[in-house]
Amino acid sequence: MDSGSGRSAWARAQTFDELCELGARFIEGSLSAFPGWGGSSTDEETDTQGDLLARVNRSGFLTVASQVGAPDQAGADGRLERRRSFVAGFARGPLAAHLALLEEVGLVVSRHLAWQEGGDSMAVGERGDEPFLLAGHGAGPEELEIFAEWIPGPTLEELAHSRFLWIVDPEWGRENHLWQELERSIGTAPPPPRRV
Repeated sequence: MDSGSGRSAWARAQTFDELCELGARFIEGSLSAFPGWGGSSTDEETDTQGDLLARVNRSGFLTVASQVGAPDQAGADGRLERRRSFVAGFARGPLAAHLALLEEVGLVVSRHLAWQEGGDSMAVGERGDEPFLLAGHGAGPEELEIFAEWIPGPTLEELAHSRFLWIVDPEWGRENHLWQELERSIGTAPPPPRRV
């Protein structure tokens, strides 16, 4: 099942494109490790969009977190919980700019240089009136620290020159809008730059 022995496959990655391919393989279940993720497979929030997320990774958007929106429902402690759909990760120049156009269809796109901190946050998970999951902030530096323990220095340098994106559906509980628009967007994305 795991061709490439998980963590060692990441240690051999030489390019951003190889990182994206490893992300796709992890989502598909043929690789048992992902930087910073304690499990050997994705969680429920990712599973429903696994096929699309693998294609998104192969398009050049290295995803690190996502969830599908969920309407109000009782949580374990009895308080109502709700979620917004979102996806976050790294993308390079032309694709990052192309994905930013998703704002034109009502999505919120937050872009930071991968090494840049700060920015505004928005709740993508609430329990009662309290946020338990935030998106939109410049989480790239934290993610780079995680990847630094897994990938070679030159590959990390390439990752650091990308942008960290959050793409969020601002409507609570809406399941499909973000995913349909993301699929359409990667279908019309410019081809990735060729390495010479």
